[in-house]
Amino acid sequence: GAVAGAAHEAIQQIVDKCVGLNLGGKIGIARHGSHIGVCVFFAIGLLNLNDVAIGMGHRVV
Repeated sequence: GAVAGAAHEAIQQIVDKCVGLNLGGKIGIARHGSHIGVCVFFAIGLLNLNDVAIGMGHRVV
């Protein structure tokens, strides 16, 4: 549940930029002790007009 919550928080940071556009990228998950960090890296665009967005989420288990 903590990983899903952190991933949701990270995606919510960039959801306004990607409405109606193509989206592709990577999701990284890291854990250190009781801390879980999720980073999402997305390329957002339409044809050749691309933008990059990064979102980060954090939870403590």
